[in-house]
Amino acid sequence: MMIHEPIFKDNRQIGDIFLLKDEKLKSVWEIQYNIHPDYWGQGIMSKELPKFLKLHGDKNIGAFVKNNIVSEKLLTNNGFVEFPFKAKSSAKFYLKTKERLWK
Repeated sequence: MMIHEPIFKDNRQIGDIFLLKDEKLKSVWEIQYNIHPDYWGQGIMSKELPKFLKLHGDKNIGAFVKNNIVSEKLLTNNGFVEFPFKAKSSAKFYLKTKERLWK
């Protein structure tokens, strides 16, 4: 299952946000997002991601991040917490839950 929200600027699609339901993660939806490089550094995703999360706040959402400090900051600024998760790659896993699962 997938939820998709395109991102537009000046009537042109410049990016996407996706939620993907992965059976391996069970109760967690994986979030993925991208923005065209011409629009990097303009704060667009910093505005769009909170709106998207507000619409889908009833879900536990996780994100894999590999070598991307800007993305890590975006996630932590929006309530995601780095979570210990064994992955085959060196990616970090960030989690935002609809309720606190730990203290």
